[in-house]
Amino acid sequence: MKKKFLWMLVSWLIVATFVLSSCGPSVAPGEQEEEEEEEEEEEEEPVAGEPQYGGTLTQKIAWCADGPSTWDTSDLRGTAAHTWTSPYAETLLIGDIEKYGPRGTNEYGFMAWELVPEPYLKGCLAESWEWTDPMTLVYKIRPGVMWTGREGVMDARELTADDIAYSMNRTWGRMREQGNVIFDYLDTVTATDKYTLVLEFGTFYADWAFHMGYRGIIQAIFPKEVVEAGASDWKNAVGTGPFIITDYVEEAQATYERNPNYWGTTTIDGEEYQLPFVDKLIWPIIPDESTALAALRTGKIDWQVYVPYIYSDTLTDSAPDLIQKVYLRGQTPFAALKTTQPPFDNRDVRRALMVGTDWESILKSVYIEGENPGGPMTSQTPYYTPLDELPESVQVLYSNDPVLAAKMLADAGYPDGFKMKMAASATDLATQDVIALLMDQWREFNVELELVPTEGTLLGSMVSGRGTDERPGDYEDSVIMTMANATPWICFDRMALIQSWKDPARFDSPYFNEGFAKAKVTRDYDELVAIVTDLNLYLLEEAPYLVFPCAGILTCYWPWVKNFYGEVECGYYNFKAQTSLAWIDQNLKEEMGY
Repeated sequence: MKKKFLWMLVSWLIVATFVLSSCGPSVAPGEQEEEEEEEEEEEEEPVAGEPQYGGTLTQKIAWCADGPSTWDTSDLRGTAAHTWTSPYAETLLIGDIEKYGPRGTNEYGFMAWELVPEPYLKGCLAESWEWTDPMTLVYKIRPGVMWTGREGVMDARELTADDIAYSMNRTWGRMREQGNVIFDYLDTVTATDKYTLVLEFGTFYADWAFHMGYRGIIQAIFPKEVVEAGASDWKNAVGTGPFIITDYVEEAQATYERNPNYWGTTTIDGEEYQLPFVDKLIWPIIPDESTALAALRTGKIDWQVYVPYIYSDTLTDSAPDLIQKVYLRGQTPFAALKTTQPPFDNRDVRRALMVGTDWESILKSVYIEGENPGGPMTSQTPYYTPLDELPESVQVLYSNDPVLAAKMLADAGYPDGFKMKMAASATDLATQDVIALLMDQWREFNVELELVPTEGTLLGSMVSGRGTDERPGDYEDSVIMTMANATPWICFDRMALIQSWKDPARFDSPYFNEGFAKAKVTRDYDELVAIVTDLNLYLLEEAPYLVFPCAGILTCYWPWVKNFYGEVECGYYNFKAQTSLAWIDQNLKEEMGY
């Protein structure tokens, strides 16, 4: 099969009210362009489904409606830099969506925010990695990976282990300056030769791949020349990834063009193709939800990663050809019960509140689509147990039995029930809807619930226990928060460890604390999954938190976006693999009238 290169000048006009037009020449494929353009006249047009080069992919990404505040991923005070730099700035490891995702063995769906379990990773800038002893992790850096270069900043040159050591140590240092000591288990990061990076650990940490592979102090690898020129400015950006950032307009869009010298390839039907396929990648900035949906419906946006499920029916009616895939939101709301005071120091009282709750009604009424129970760990992680496989002692918590709940309260010494307050964000309407339902449901077994709408900053100080005389740093009975639900290292550390100031339930459990401490140093993956799964069930059974349903979210894309199978992330807020593998079926798009 003869590969076909279709290089086109692409002009793309986005609705004038929200996105500036972006036009210009596509990145040239190299010295063979003239020869290939001459050959195009003799070749047949590619059939639908055959890989195609060229065109523009317009993708609205998630969680980043307002654009980045900085382009320097080492600045923890910045927002969203790790996402907006991902098309050009790479990490050591990345999720292997081709081998293990829906297009491969489908062992892992890559639908969970922030999490790629260790078995489903592959090398990105690292060609391979191994633990040479219990405390030494050695990365072999991929030879021949080139920095793209940028006029006035640096010439194109080969990436080395020294570059990565410099970038990691810089980020590590800045994090310490900003008070983040999460990486204190790591002692040193050094380059021992051009292609060897050595990490020496003081203590093994089971979540090493997240922090030292596809996020953490890796974030994104920046060369020293970019730092010296000013890493916070996109105009100085230089990377090794499939795209090169060529333009950024605040409140409008970021434009990335194809890196003609990208090292990555893919094999389709036995044929190897250089990545990426598209000439241009546009990430529009559209804060207004209705405007973004209008652009999606009319084909101005090819692919939108995060669409609230509430719009599913509307999109089905107005754009029936649009493909919709459901995944779970990256955060789960929960009500923390203050376990250090009556009545919530009584396990049976906490469980009675769950038994008397109509969880299915909350799911359908507030979230429409999603999962119940919602966690802490969801079904899109390896640590989840389906409802019908839960122990009876946990299944009863989802029985929606107010009579049993009343009996449990009476047996616990509260035959007449009690009154309680629940603090929640004053601006979170979904949470307030949940509390309204709980008020009605709990009234059936004599629990009178009062909503305490609270401003966000005060809510945080109430949870942390830190405050002032004017703004007390505590809550009375319960407080609703949300927590990342994919990785136990974030969720558990902030939900249930009494050592953590962010522990909202004040839940001091030796069983949990000892189990989580063991999980952190467990090397065997299967053993680790078993420990975390057990801790997940333990939190459900002990009920220091009433974990609400996890909402369903849509990723939506048009049929002309080919070689995409609905994967949400291939790393921490990283869409690089999906966007570099996708191509635009130009003929199909024209046939559909767009």
